[in-house]
Amino acid sequence: LLGERRTMDLVEARQEIEIVIAGLAARRRTEQDVADLTHLLRQMERATTLAGFVEADVQFHMRLAQATNNLVLRDIHASV
Repeated sequence: LLGERRTMDLVEARQEIEIVIAGLAARRRTEQDVADLTHLLRQMERATTLAGFVEADVQFHMRLAQATNNLVLRDIHASV
């Protein structure tokens, strides 16, 4: 629906935003953040269907954005 160019731009934007999110989350993370992210990684590893993997992957990336403790980055990530 977005068109090929817009989709590629969206993917590129997400990749760049995730670099910022990962760095900030790494500096600000709590032990609970690490535990939650580890749990979600394990869910991805154990997924037996593509849908199960995608669900855990989306949750992982949203949880990572939450670990930044930056509401704007979290909301931008959610919209992308």
